[in-house]
Amino acid sequence: MGFSGNSIFTSVFILTNIFLSMYLFLEGVESKKKNFMSLISTAIFTFLLFQTASRGSIIAFSFSCSLLLIIFSTLKYEKLNSLYHINSQKISKWMLITILGFCFLIFSFKDFPLINKLVPIRRLLSISAKDTSVANRLAVTRTSIIAFIQKPWLGWGANNYDVAYQNNFNPEMVAVSPKEFRFDKAHNMFLETAVCMGVFGLLSYVMIYYSAHYSIKTLDENTMEFFPKLILIFLTLSYAIQNLFVFDVFEGLIPFLIFLTFISALVKLPNKDSKPNKLKTIICISLIPFVIFSIYAFNIKEIAYLNGYRDTTSYLHEYTVLQDIHVLSQFKRPFTALQEKILKEDREHILSLMQKYPTRWRPYLYICYIIGLKYEYKNIPKEEMDILKQSNLQAKEYRVALPDYEKQYNIVLKASADISDVKTAELNEFFLIQRYPSLKEETNIIK
Repeated sequence: MGFSGNSIFTSVFILTNIFLSMYLFLEGVESKKKNFMSLISTAIFTFLLFQTASRGSIIAFSFSCSLLLIIFSTLKYEKLNSLYHINSQKISKWMLITILGFCFLIFSFKDFPLINKLVPIRRLLSISAKDTSVANRLAVTRTSIIAFIQKPWLGWGANNYDVAYQNNFNPEMVAVSPKEFRFDKAHNMFLETAVCMGVFGLLSYVMIYYSAHYSIKTLDENTMEFFPKLILIFLTLSYAIQNLFVFDVFEGLIPFLIFLTFISALVKLPNKDSKPNKLKTIICISLIPFVIFSIYAFNIKEIAYLNGYRDTTSYLHEYTVLQDIHVLSQFKRPFTALQEKILKEDREHILSLMQKYPTRWRPYLYICYIIGLKYEYKNIPKEEMDILKQSNLQAKEYRVALPDYEKQYNIVLKASADISDVKTAELNEFFLIQRYPSLKEETNIIK
């Protein structure tokens, strides 16, 4: 699983290191000892990548390596050939043929028990519109396109994908993926950037990859030879491809930024004797107040708002409320005195969280669950409706977009009840009964 606890995130880290190991092999081609270590690193990282079973990273790696082998089979690498007395073109051709033959055999015998035991291969072969993971990504993509069309120029705001998603919540998501129907990421970094920051943000994001490619391509031969440059270009390409299936995470972003810094350091700086450009100096100085304001408005202020997210205890309380909702949804209305007591305690707790951490979206959603669970949106008392309206107003004030409660209540509540597997449902019930032992004696259970 890696140090993040998520094998997909770890795969992004590994992917970058595979290409860096390849680069070190070709860059230090004259040192056999260094080459041996680089080859070992490449082999280990490649093995670990397939062990993560991350389809996006494996596809990015396989596509990039296939193109690399095609190029290496057509172009002659004289230095490598003369040092090891090999024919790199012929080796590349045979490697490509072997990989294609292996893929053909896998697809021909995909129903073989031995093939199904290999998790990475099984996951790759399972890619289809019927696969739950693929289906919910396609549904999220449709929602993302709708959200982008609504605000195409400047988007919904940086890191505000969940706001765009909630405003365009598609009830079909529950049918497609009842256990995972809420997304705060688009699982496509290009699409997410377009939704959050519009066309201009997307162009800026694409320019990062283009700038890296251009900087590598324009390095002179004295700084870096053609074949090592080729590896770094494909590193950039593979990172971009895997970001079509996932999103930027620290595990992948940190090594990629270090890689960009390395490329930047290789690019030749202007001549020190050249005269400074006065116009550029004036523009830079005039931008200082804007930068200071931006740091406050978009960073310091936001960090102050988000301090509540670091409060682990309140997070646990939120999930305790969700556990209660899962269990109480199994009982008929009207609730018994004990069930009413549980709901009342949860209601008061969630209202306090809304006041304490106004930028969190879960408390606003959970107050809807609690009130809806009690009344099923039938004859809701005025004071409870006022709470719902007030929570909506407060949510909008803090830029937390919420779905239409009344329209989505039945869908969301059903999904909330179905969201956990049997073991998790039993665990929720266990924790609630630990707090209220007499609950197991209640007779108004539906199931």
